[in-house]
Amino acid sequence: MKTLTILAISMLIFTGTAMAEENHHGAMNHDQHQMEMMDHGGHEHMAEAKSVRQVEASKVCMVNDTVFDRDQIAVEVEGKTYYGCCPMCKDRLNQDASIRKATDPISGAEVDKASAIIGADESGKVYYFETEENLHKHMSD
Repeated sequence: MKTLTILAISMLIFTGTAMAEENHHGAMNHDQHQMEMMDHGGHEHMAEAKSVRQVEASKVCMVNDTVFDRDQIAVEVEGKTYYGCCPMCKDRLNQDASIRKATDPISGAEVDKASAIIGADESGKVYYFETEENLHKHMSD
C-alpha cells in the first residue's frame, strides 16, 4: 500500500511538472496560435486591445510572446538581438528563424521581432507592430 501511494504521488508530481513545462514553452507555437485566431475570426482580445501598452524588447520572451518584469536573455542572431526567458528559448531563437518573425495585427505585414514595436496587454501577451502608428491604432480599435 505504501509503495502504491508513493507511486501515485510520483505520477502526480511528474504530470504536474510536464504540464507546467508544456505551458511554459507553449504547446502551441506562434503560427499555430495565428491559425487558431483565424478559425475564431481573430476576436481573441478585442476587449483587451485598449489596455495594450508599449514595452521594452528586453523584457519580452520572444518565443512565448510574453512580457516579464525582468530583463530576458539576449540572443544575438545575424547581428540582431532577440530575447528569451530560458536556455531552451535561447536555443530555439538561434535555430528557428520562424520564431523570430511575427505578424503585425493591424497591417498583416510580417515583422522581425528584433526591430518591431512591441505592445503587451494586461495578461502579459505581446503583439508586434511594424510602426508605433499601428500600435496606437490597435490601442484605439
